[in-house]
Amino acid sequence: MTSLKEIIVDIFNVNSALIWDDLVFKNLESWDSLSHMNFVAAIEKTFHIELTAAEIIAMQSYQETKHILQKKGIGA
Repeated sequence: MTSLKEIIVDIFNVNSALIWDDLVFKNLESWDSLSHMNFVAAIEKTFHIELTAAEIIAMQSYQETKHILQKKGIGA
């Protein structure tokens, strides 16, 4: 099963060693609105879920994204 970290590595093209709870996506050089939507689409497809607009907006960091997925019963 693909993990949240693997999705971040793939979408944002970063080394997995850089992914910590304090990672804020807008601080990544490769982050922009399009990559964020690709990130959302990859999460929905991988975990077979549908995210609300509020959840998508809240997914600004690794920690917050993990929290949202955990609320949906998904271990990231």
